[in-house]
Amino acid sequence: CNLLLNKYKNQISLFFNKNKLTLISEKLIITIFHKSLVFIANISYPMYLIHVPIGWIVIFESYKMWGNILLSYLLSIFIIMLMSYLIHIFIEKSFMRINIVKLTSFYNKKNTSC
Repeated sequence: CNLLLNKYKNQISLFFNKNKLTLISEKLIITIFHKSLVFIANISYPMYLIHVPIGWIVIFESYKMWGNILLSYLLSIFIIMLMSYLIHIFIEKSFMRINIVKLTSFYNKKNTSC
């Protein structure tokens, strides 16, 4: 066991969770951390645009319905993140694709005319 831990000591992290020893690869941790940061980076601009109007509407309306402010905040965070993701997928990415097609056709026209 010591030989195994010495061999992979740079690739394995030890975590104690509720008195249980868990081995997790550092590469897995870095991958999960990287993907979560990329996700947040992708939805950050749509989130910036919609967080105030959507957040206030969801918070006030859900608070009127249920009377629980914590639930209202959590619901607004979930809805804002979901809407930001949908805006990123269906609006931002589609405009990026359109822009790439236009730039490619413009570049091709410019180079063929010489």
